[in-house]
Amino acid sequence: MFLLELPGPRLLLVMKAKLLADMPDLGGTAEGTFLAVIDLDFARGTLTIGLAIDFSIDPLFEIKIPVEAFFDFNDTSDWHLYLGQYADQIQAKVFEVFDATGYLMLSGQGIPAHSSLPAVTGFSVAAGLHVSFTWGFDPLYAQLAAGFDAVVGFSPFRVAGILTVRGTLHLFIIDISAWADLHVDGGD
Repeated sequence: MFLLELPGPRLLLVMKAKLLADMPDLGGTAEGTFLAVIDLDFARGTLTIGLAIDFSIDPLFEIKIPVEAFFDFNDTSDWHLYLGQYADQIQAKVFEVFDATGYLMLSGQGIPAHSSLPAVTGFSVAAGLHVSFTWGFDPLYAQLAAGFDAVVGFSPFRVAGILTVRGTLHLFIIDISAWADLHVDGGD
C-alpha cells in the first residue's frame, strides 16, 4: 500500500508478505510472515522503518523479530536501530522446551532506564538475552533459566548490567527454588 499525505508531504509505504506456503503432508506446518512500514516525513525530515518478522515450523521452531529504525536528517545524532526492545523483545521457542527472549538496541542519543538498568546518554548500546528450559510436565517438572541485561553509554562512559541464574523444582504443590543475581554499574 502506498499513501501520500498532503500538505507535508509525507510518504507511507506498507507491505505484508507471506514468506512460506504450507508444507506438504509432513505432520507439521510452516509459516512465515513479514510486515514492513516505511514512513518518510519530508516536513519533519525523518525516516521511520518498522518490521515484524514471524516465522514458525510447528512444533519445532518459532521466532518473532520486531525491528525499528529511526533517522532524523536534521540532527544526525538523533537515530536508533532496535532489534527488539525492552518491552517488545525478540522471542524464540525451540522444540516447545527452550524459550528465549532478547534484544539489541543502538542509539545515537542514549537509551532510557529500564528495570534495574540506568539511563545512558550519547552513543549507547543495550543488549539482553534470557533463556529458559523446562523438563517434565505438571505436576512434576524442573525449570532452569539464565539471562543478562546490559547497557553501555559513551557520553559520559557508563556500563551497567545484570546477570541472573534461576532454578525451580516443582513437586505437586511444592516449589523448591534457588537463584542468584549479579549487578554491575560503573563508569565516569
